[in-house]
Amino acid sequence: MFISISAIIMGAFLLYSSFLNVVQRLLETGSIKFLFNEKFINTLQALAKWTYPANCFANTLSSPIGEYFFNIISPS
Repeated sequence: MFISISAIIMGAFLLYSSFLNVVQRLLETGSIKFLFNEKFINTLQALAKWTYPANCFANTLSSPIGEYFFNIISPS
């Protein structure tokens, strides 16, 4: 069982490595700018800004759910 799970994980990492190699070649040659339009790139930038781990953590803390958990941890 361990060997089969390890093989699956190895295969996933190999596929991911191949994908990253393709992206690297597209970035190095400048061909990536022909794949996406400006609206898509702007959407990706906004999504990356919002999903950056520190921003997600800050957004969670400032939400009602974050305030609820903060009040549980340190009641006033």
